[in-house]
Amino acid sequence: MRNDVERVEAILGRRTGEKTCSSPLQTATLELMGLADTYWPQAHSDPEMMARLSAAAYEFGGIPSLRVPFDICVEAEAIGCEVRMGRADTPPSIMNPAFTEFDELKIPNLVEERGRIPTLLRATKLLNGRYGSSIPIFTMIVGPMTLLGFLVGIEKTLYTLSTQPQALENALDAIARFNVDYANALLDEGGDFVLVADPVASGDLVAAEHFARYVLPLYQRIRRQLRVRAILHICGNTNPFLRYLPETGFEAFSFHGPEVEVKVARRIIGDRMALVGNLPNATLLRYSTPAVIRARSLKALQDGVDILAPACGFHPHTPLANMKAMVRAVEKYESTVDSPR
Repeated sequence: MRNDVERVEAILGRRTGEKTCSSPLQTATLELMGLADTYWPQAHSDPEMMARLSAAAYEFGGIPSLRVPFDICVEAEAIGCEVRMGRADTPPSIMNPAFTEFDELKIPNLVEERGRIPTLLRATKLLNGRYGSSIPIFTMIVGPMTLLGFLVGIEKTLYTLSTQPQALENALDAIARFNVDYANALLDEGGDFVLVADPVASGDLVAAEHFARYVLPLYQRIRRQLRVRAILHICGNTNPFLRYLPETGFEAFSFHGPEVEVKVARRIIGDRMALVGNLPNATLLRYSTPAVIRARSLKALQDGVDILAPACGFHPHTPLANMKAMVRAVEKYESTVDSPR
């Protein structure tokens, strides 16, 4: 009988027809904060609180995974961006870029000692010490397009795709090297898998030809240098470049619904990647009933999702009952199919 780490490993390795309910994206909700007596924004900066709140989705919701951090601003803050830490139901956000021009971009020395990066490293180590290799720890890095957008401005980054491609490539290259160093530092502390979250690479913002020319080679380079299996997450409408995703080397793709239909992703990607997702977090999971969640979960599993998850992490207002409905849906699905073990 596989434990949950082994199950995810097998799914990402395409060695099994098993399914699981997991969340490589953010898991904290207001209900879980109350049950764990651990709240945002304090939990963003305290490793013990971060680890405790990360574990709450597993301990109280039955979601068999652990995920830190709860926001996508950690790296940008450490490099120099000003960050607003948010409230109990609002994650941190970038207030101002760290640089005004691409040629100013520089990753500080000893960046792993700056900002909240030490908090993340310590929280990962705490989770590993408490759960060992039984419950998967998903570490997260912010992908190169998004991190560059935070550091110099998203509009400037997207504009430079067409106007200054060499400056863009140089900046993205520096970001990709940092991505790998940071990811491997998290793995050294006990992370099991890496999720690369790159919402600015969305097809809503980046044309397919630019994705193929600039973004795809970066993903290939990052994936080659990671020591564990990895998941790529891109928000929004990624239909225009689904055909390129297996070439990235990532073992799985995490995506949005309803912008991308599971059947469409499975048809185009085939069996070359596991599919992660794609229940809408701000609408379906936040407002629907457990019965509706269960039905939609079963449909996603039948259509080809391998790891049932919220499309972009759990919204802080997600009812705990809806989390549990996802777990029960996978149990129901697994009980009715003959999945190899």
